[in-house]
Amino acid sequence: MVHTHSPHAAAVSCLRGLNEDDALPPLTAYYAMRVGRLPLLPYFPPGDAALAEAAEAQARTHAALLLRHHGPIVAAPTTGEALDTIEELEQTAKVFLLVRGTDYAQLTEAQRSVLFPAQARSVSLFSALAVKKVLDEGLLDAFSDRTGIAVDSVYEPTNVLLKKIEDGARPDVVLGVTGTLEDLAASGVLSASSLRPVARAGIGVAVAPGAEAPGIGSTDALVTALTSARSVAYSRTGASGVYFAALLERLGIAGEVNARATVIEKGFTARALTDGRADLAVQQLSELRIVPEAKIVGPLPDDVQHYTPLSVALGAGSEGRPEARALLDHLTGGPALDAYRAAGLDVPRAPR
Repeated sequence: MVHTHSPHAAAVSCLRGLNEDDALPPLTAYYAMRVGRLPLLPYFPPGDAALAEAAEAQARTHAALLLRHHGPIVAAPTTGEALDTIEELEQTAKVFLLVRGTDYAQLTEAQRSVLFPAQARSVSLFSALAVKKVLDEGLLDAFSDRTGIAVDSVYEPTNVLLKKIEDGARPDVVLGVTGTLEDLAASGVLSASSLRPVARAGIGVAVAPGAEAPGIGSTDALVTALTSARSVAYSRTGASGVYFAALLERLGIAGEVNARATVIEKGFTARALTDGRADLAVQQLSELRIVPEAKIVGPLPDDVQHYTPLSVALGAGSEGRPEARALLDHLTGGPALDAYRAAGLDVPRAPR
C-alpha cells in the first residue's frame, strides 16, 4: 500500500460536491484502467481508529481510496504498481482541477466498460472438501451477490490441493488443513500475516439409507462395528482417511478391515454407501453430510476422535487484491462461522 499527501489529490479531497462513490471523474483511459473507481472517505482526525474501519469496508472492493482533507491511499500487488497507480491518480487530479468549471467531458460508462472486455472481477479459491457443502449451499453465493465478485472454486483433499500448488497453481485464497497452510506460508507461497483459523473437523461414521445404525459409542463398540461390516469405505488422500488408516493399525484390526475395505482415492466416502460398495463410511462429518442419502451414525468415540484444524489464507501474490481480501474476510466473518457450525464443523465460540 502507498499513501501520500500529494497536493492535487489532497486539493480534490477538500472540494465540495464530490461523488462520494467515485470522487474523480474518469477523464482518461489510463486513469480508468489503473485506478478504476475512487471512493471518498469522510474526514477523521489523525489517528482516529474509525478511519481504519471506514477504509476496511471500502478496501474490500476498491484498490484506491481518497481520504477527505487528507490524500489518497492505493493498494497493488507490488510497490512499483502501487506507485504507478498513485502517480496516475495525482496527474488525473491535476487535470481535473484544470478543467473544473469548464464544459469538460469524461468517459461514459460504455467507454469505461470497453477498457475491460475480459476483466470480470473474480477470485480463485482452493478449498478442502470438509467445507464444500457449506460454501456451495449459500456462503459463496451470498459473497458474490453482495460484492459482485465471482469465485472460481476448486475442491479437493488438502493433499491434492498441495500437489496442485507444488505444480505451480497460485490461487488467491486457500482454505485447508492448518499445518499445511502454515508450511506454505513459511515457504512464501501464502501470506503468513493473513492466516486465520476457521474451524476444526471431527470424524464420523455413516451407513446406507435404510440400514440399521450400529453402536459406536465406545471404542469397543466401534471395533465391533468395523470388523462386522461387509466393507468399510474411507479415503486414501483425505486427512480423515490418513488418520483412520493409522487408527486401524493402533486398534489391531487393520488387516481384517482392509481385506474388505473400499478405499477410494479421493472424494466422498458416503457415495460408496449409496451404490452398495460399502456398509460403513468413515470421513469427516461435514463431508459425510455432502451425500444427503447417507445416514449419519455419529462421531467417533472421544478417546479415538481426531480433529483436523482448518484455516484460510491469501496467496502471497494476492495480498494487494481487494477481491481476495474481501473473500478472506467473508470466510472468517460471523455469518460464515455460524454456517460452519450448522454444517457439522466444530467452531469455538468467542468468549463473551
